Amino acid sequence: MAVLLDFDTKDAATVFMEKLRSQVWNKPEVIGQLMMAAPTARILEEVAREEQGAG
Repeated sequence: MAVLLDFDTKDAATVFMEKLRSQVWNKPEVIGQLMMAAPTARILEEVAREEQGAG
């Protein structure tokens, strides 16, 4: 399963990911109930976007 989140800045994404790691993923009592495998995360940056015309 994958979840895609969109943030206004790379810093905002980094802060969110660190909170996930420290406040959720590092707590065995939470992870043990929610996930069967260790979670992973990565920050991807959009480098280009193709414009799509109407129609």
